[in-house]
Amino acid sequence: EDIFSLLMYGKNNDDLICKSIIDHKKCCVVSKSVENILQDLIDNNIVSLSAEMGNGKTIMTEIIKCFAIKNKYKVYSFIEKTATFEKEVDLISKCGDKHIIIIENYQNKIEILQKLKLKLNSNARILLTARTVFDDLFYSKVEEIFGKEIVSYDLNFMPDDELKMLIEIFETYGFAGDIKRIGSIHKQIDYLKNNLKRSMFLILLDLMNSDIMKEKSQEFFIDLKNNLMKKPQGYEAFIALLILSVIGRTYHNLDFYDLLGNDVRLQNDFFRDSNIKQIVSNDNGYISIKSSVLSNYILQNFVKDTSLIVKIILRIIDNATKQKTYEGLARELVNFSVLERILPKDRREELVHFYESVKEKRFFSNNPHFWLQYAIAMISISEFPRAEKYFKNAYGISAKRGWTDTSKFDNHYARFLLDKHIRSNDNESYMEDFKEAHEKLKSQISENTNYFFPFKVASNYASFYNKFKDNIKNQTEYNRSYIEDAINYVIEIIESLPDSGLKNHFFVQDCLSKLLKVQKNWME
Repeated sequence: EDIFSLLMYGKNNDDLICKSIIDHKKCCVVSKSVENILQDLIDNNIVSLSAEMGNGKTIMTEIIKCFAIKNKYKVYSFIEKTATFEKEVDLISKCGDKHIIIIENYQNKIEILQKLKLKLNSNARILLTARTVFDDLFYSKVEEIFGKEIVSYDLNFMPDDELKMLIEIFETYGFAGDIKRIGSIHKQIDYLKNNLKRSMFLILLDLMNSDIMKEKSQEFFIDLKNNLMKKPQGYEAFIALLILSVIGRTYHNLDFYDLLGNDVRLQNDFFRDSNIKQIVSNDNGYISIKSSVLSNYILQNFVKDTSLIVKIILRIIDNATKQKTYEGLARELVNFSVLERILPKDRREELVHFYESVKEKRFFSNNPHFWLQYAIAMISISEFPRAEKYFKNAYGISAKRGWTDTSKFDNHYARFLLDKHIRSNDNESYMEDFKEAHEKLKSQISENTNYFFPFKVASNYASFYNKFKDNIKNQTEYNRSYIEDAINYVIEIIESLPDSGLKNHFFVQDCLSKLLKVQKNWME
């Protein structure tokens, strides 16, 4: 039951993870990188862990805590800044033993890092965690504060040996029924690699959809929904809690009321419900659902009323834009990657309605990142003319603001130029669009890059080539050689990258694999 609660609800019952490591029980995947992280903490003083929601930052942090304690470290976890903060930091700064300070979601705690830098002694080590998107944005700020490069670990993609350990855990506790039907252990690992992209989030979501997990949870969720729907305000508050938990946001009750409106109250009977107790954490007035995977699963499978979900997101955004404290939340909720995790899959009309409603707000109408997200959303539903229009808005507004770094826009625009030909019957000017896409990516794909996204986009060269290869054979020699040279260029860059780091990133290896197949095709 403890393992089921950990996998399903994200509950680390009675320090299950730490106790299982001490007693050598199978409970969680202990990554080989734990030793490397601890060594890097010794050598470099500061290490950052990044992953998307549900891909293992919290579990990895718990594992590192346990091994640090076994290695005679004292471990401090930053929870919140209170009136005693300065006194606590002073006490830690006098610690004569080696110690680690853990700061999760560090992007919201830059001021805390600045104060720690000034106070901590040479025995201190700092472990930071953040979602990938925030780590990409804020790691340079951390390097500026500490005056040195920080070592960063990407936890989004599990290597083969960890996938094998995960399957063994599923087998040990009787959760491997569905995956065993796939065949041998090698076929099971291939399924987790290729179908579920080595992502813990997707693996757990797949597990929740398995027969054995559904059998254990179906009655629970139906009972939960029936109880909540008796009080519409409580039901809407629960949906809001799911939305915020999907993106890893935890708020105090009072903040929660600010975001939903004071007419919504979480009554005592809400927290007394036995099902709510199972999945909702309510520590000192801070409320959240512990598992972002679970939040996603409930929204996708049990709420399903997309128009109600959109209505609640719009209400949260409306209230969030009224107070500077919550502006970051408002910006995050318009990100298409966030909406993908919140909205059920059949969402075309609601998606357009959402962005059309948001663009009426002055807070967003003059924001280039909003128009970029709107364009990305339109690509997802193959509305390519609209996507192009919104890209023009994004580029135009950023130019007016004097922004010189448009790399993020360029990456997505390059994907748009490729996708509109791959996924539609639009065959006009396909070579001109390919050339423009490649020029935008080429400026970012180099031996010195440390960013995977341009390689992810460049992997589409394979689908583009395979669709138009017959046309390409009839093109001029210049056009024919241009696309081949572009593919060769990306392959050469990847192969010249250092053997550690970016070269082993899932999307970089995926790009290399796809382009090598195309290269082999034209060489035969």
